[in-house]
Amino acid sequence: MSKKELGIIPRLRWVYTGIAGALLLASAFFAAKGGVFAQDWGKSVPIYILSTMQNFVEYIVRECLSGVSTGGAETAVFFTFGVFYAFFAAEAWVEYADSLPKNKN
Repeated sequence: MSKKELGIIPRLRWVYTGIAGALLLASAFFAAKGGVFAQDWGKSVPIYILSTMQNFVEYIVRECLSGVSTGGAETAVFFTFGVFYAFFAAEAWVEYADSLPKNKN
């Protein structure tokens, strides 16, 4: 995708990055309030990450299936929009990678 197709101007990449970061941070906050993060601290890192991902999905789906307000809807919305904006932020940084300072080594 080109800059023109995405409607990206140079300073807008910071805006996209900030919005994506804030939305993903908000989804992590709501998920933490709901007790999503796995308590498998003694296990290896991949097991912990997989357990947390499993809990995150169950947390979001639980509200969709039961209708009980657990905060999963807010988490899902923030996470979805966060990923959406992260895509545009990544595209913006790729498009303007040439304008970043080069390593002189």
